[in-house]
Amino acid sequence: TKQITGVVINLNGIDYNTMPDSFGSFSYPVNLKEDSNYVNVTVNSAYGSKSKSQVLYYLPDNQPVITLSNSITGRSATFSANASSPGGYSLTSYLWYQDTGNPTQLTLGNVNSQNITINIPNISGEYIFKVKVTDSRGRYNVAGYIIKASPDSLHVEGLSEHPAWVDHMRLYETYTPSYGQTQVGLKGVLEKIDYLANLGINAIWMTPIFDGNYNGYAVNNYYKVNPALGTEDDLRQIVQAAHQKGIKVLLDLVINHTWSAHPFFQNVLALQASSPFSDYYLWSGIPGISAFNYYYNWSDLPNLNVNNSELEDYLFNVAEYWIREFDVDGYRCDVAWGIEERNSTFWQTMRKRIKNLKPEAFLLAESPADNLQEGHTQDIFNNKFDAAYDWELRGFGTGAFNSILVGTSNVASLNSVVTKTYPVNSYPMRFIENHDFLRATTEFGIKQSKLAHTVVFTINGIPLIYGGGEVGELTQLNNINWSDPNNFLPYFKNLLAIRKNYIRNNASITILSNTGSNMIDTYLTQTDTSSLLTIANFSSSQASFTINFAGNIHDSTVYLNDLINDTSMHVSVSRLNSIDFNLVGLEAKVYSLQQYSTTSVAGSSSAVYNFQLNQNYPNPFNPSTTIRYSIPERSKVTLKIYDITGRELLTLLNGEINAGNYEVTFNASKLSSGVYFYTLRSNTSASTKKMLLLK
Repeated sequence: TKQITGVVINLNGIDYNTMPDSFGSFSYPVNLKEDSNYVNVTVNSAYGSKSKSQVLYYLPDNQPVITLSNSITGRSATFSANASSPGGYSLTSYLWYQDTGNPTQLTLGNVNSQNITINIPNISGEYIFKVKVTDSRGRYNVAGYIIKASPDSLHVEGLSEHPAWVDHMRLYETYTPSYGQTQVGLKGVLEKIDYLANLGINAIWMTPIFDGNYNGYAVNNYYKVNPALGTEDDLRQIVQAAHQKGIKVLLDLVINHTWSAHPFFQNVLALQASSPFSDYYLWSGIPGISAFNYYYNWSDLPNLNVNNSELEDYLFNVAEYWIREFDVDGYRCDVAWGIEERNSTFWQTMRKRIKNLKPEAFLLAESPADNLQEGHTQDIFNNKFDAAYDWELRGFGTGAFNSILVGTSNVASLNSVVTKTYPVNSYPMRFIENHDFLRATTEFGIKQSKLAHTVVFTINGIPLIYGGGEVGELTQLNNINWSDPNNFLPYFKNLLAIRKNYIRNNASITILSNTGSNMIDTYLTQTDTSSLLTIANFSSSQASFTINFAGNIHDSTVYLNDLINDTSMHVSVSRLNSIDFNLVGLEAKVYSLQQYSTTSVAGSSSAVYNFQLNQNYPNPFNPSTTIRYSIPERSKVTLKIYDITGRELLTLLNGEINAGNYEVTFNASKLSSGVYFYTLRSNTSASTKKMLLLK
């Protein structure tokens, strides 16, 4: 070093002079310009000169920052957007717009201002409004609100709440590297969108797509799609096609750690404490030399120091980028429990930023829903996540499913998990298999897989299908055998239709006692519009038993509709407790208990319904006739009978029901012969038909 006469740093054509210290190291602070920077370093010595060049890329997240405020007066909502540019650029435009899925499209007035006032009609539902702010360089950002409207109130959705679609989520996981039929990866997912829509799911979680190792859980570049899986254009096509089918798209966000090959980590190994990323990881001593922190045996996955504010902001920007630029609908957050135990406020800030950008977004934590993580308590739901894993139901070596399916426990342990309560607006994600577990068909058996999936899809929480489970796939991560050798698919389509038409994720579960063995489970799944009975036999022996409904059914008579076998039985409630239910070994059945007969609702090949009132049959009739009708979406519905003068005589139905095909029997034994009318009304439609009673 004594022979060195000078060091010249040329940055973008400008020279800067410095000298090394006694150890031969030198540093010099410089200001990088956005995009590419050409750097040439020349070391002059008594022995001559030596140079080295490099291009440095500086790509700051310089989108406008938007702060929103709101006020509500009566049916009028006023939104204000205050934006600034971190890069110092001028702001060129504000543009307010409404979501195309709003209950009705409204007149917004002056959409090119910072402030906007919108009058919300007396039509219930969620209204999403957003503002896009653009700067002089063409960079933009988005922020918005969800307004929850009822006929007598308006409410701006708060940070702790979730959008209504989450209450109806039917989640499907794709193991992206091997998912597909004629292709795999992102193109494989894309080619299956129509199939998934027909299956009946409405949300996809794709395992990681960021540039990194094969399975994606070791990330090398958070701003690039792994070329082994596809391209950014493939992702855009997936999101567009999925949204057209009413399917949300979730990415797997892996930010607890990076790959050891990540440029941040490699830079620390090269420059040690001099690296600008030295504090991005957790070291036992000198960065780059000492041991680094990681979990389990993941020795190539160094944990990130999520208490470093600069790194935090980088990770928040990564999450915002894929939502803003690709319109994804949220994230499954890998090892969320790890970040939570190192920084209990990280996920709160993440949620606030994501929900400001896309208020209808969803966040799922890979973290225990009961908040008990390996001996210590966490708080994963508190303004952080909408849902977390129910590892009590299906865990690593333990779990209610694990034990009951191998016969080492009974339904008591299962029911204690199923009936567990969670904080308001918080869901457990229910599953029997995912990419971290052996297939249920392989570990437990074919019948056991169908049985466990029946429970998953008839209890509350968010139900998950791991891609291929619906066709009985036996391998965990390999390409899927779509030939469906055990004819699983019709059964799974049935389960998904039952879930869609009858069960919200916030349904209540009531365990019913029965006269069967302790391997027979019987429970009601109830919402304000439906009541379902599930019976499940976890033994391999045939079972016959009665159920004690114990005052849980309040109508005098009900139709007991078998939604799997497509049969219906009309019974008085007083007889329910004496009905013999029969199951073969490892079988489950699902019944709707309602005031009308339902046939082919769950098993319908189409999940799309039109508003339709059919002609009664028979007609003329004496004294009973059947009225069939279809409802396209969840709605308050009335079905009323009128005489020829228009006088209302009877109400056959008055309440909210889910989308589906229905029928009701009308008994006119107390009426005289003549012409009558029946009218079906929903929130948006009405239809009237004439019928003739002849006695």
